[in-house]
Amino acid sequence: MNIILKQSKTGWVKVSKEISVLVDYYTMAQGEKLKQILYEVGAMPDFELKDASKLSPENKAKLMMLNERYYKLFIKYTIKDWKGVKNSAGEEIAFSLSGDEMESGLWEQLCRSMALKDIYELVKLIKNEIEFSEADKKK
Repeated sequence: MNIILKQSKTGWVKVSKEISVLVDYYTMAQGEKLKQILYEVGAMPDFELKDASKLSPENKAKLMMLNERYYKLFIKYTIKDWKGVKNSAGEEIAFSLSGDEMESGLWEQLCRSMALKDIYELVKLIKNEIEFSEADKKK
């Protein structure tokens, strides 16, 4: 069974004029790893989704770390190829999968080269392609 992605029939998502990424759903095992991070967040003492100001400085730091880990792993699990990604010398960087996820060395290089804000934006683009809202499900 082939499940069609939400916006595109091909799975390619345009990130910028030069860069596109091929996205697909994460596996069930990968989804469990992502959920584990969310459960850790939900189990934090004094955690309220709408008001993180009640957290202690230690728990705020933990929340930020878990949030960053979630977003970076989400990228690793959902990007399956790319076009237009270049190194500092302007040369194309070949994409590589290891099993069902981005190869770890390549993923680490990508994460180190991007500001956290840009990682959040990339995840937002990917989620827009692969996650269905209640309104989408009714279509």
